[in-house]
Amino acid sequence: DFVDAGDHYVHGWMGSNSHLGCWIVDGSTEDQNGGPTKQHNTAHFSQILLKILTCCHYGAAPVTLEKGKAWEKLYGPWMFYVNSAPTQEALWKDAKAKAESLRAAWPYAWMENPMYPLKEARGSVSGQLHIEDPQDAQASPAGAWVGLAAASPDWQQQSEDYQYWVHADANGNFAIPNVRPGVYTLYAFTSGVMDEYR
Repeated sequence: DFVDAGDHYVHGWMGSNSHLGCWIVDGSTEDQNGGPTKQHNTAHFSQILLKILTCCHYGAAPVTLEKGKAWEKLYGPWMFYVNSAPTQEALWKDAKAKAESLRAAWPYAWMENPMYPLKEARGSVSGQLHIEDPQDAQASPAGAWVGLAAASPDWQQQSEDYQYWVHADANGNFAIPNVRPGVYTLYAFTSGVMDEYR
């Protein structure tokens, strides 16, 4: 199975007889490669649950470094979550609630690692996206993806660094929270509008 990375925070398996669920739950997608439209492989037949750190399925680039270049990246943390409930609907509802609680708590105060800046060491970016499309006077920024990623290569081919993406609201307003210190390019794109803002 596969999912688009942008709105994906939980995936797993449920047992119809055991009434158990097992899930991979993410508080953030900052470490995922390829941006919000990147499709990540999450499961295989025979109930194999996947957490692929740099997923190259469906066209994303692997991590490739020039000879002698130093590189480091922290993936995660994420949770392996096991739950029990009388129905599959209840298992899924509980797993989604767990994902929401982890997203709300990100970045985690308990995570002590020099590669993991805590909340007070992170920043945010906010603004409003306006669209004027001479080919479509009705073009709207509602639901547009707005994100921060490196200047190059194309964000869909980035694997080495961190990315941050949010949806704009109905009026094009956006707020990108908990951004690691760094230099980023601001990107935006939406359905029905050719090309992207950069």
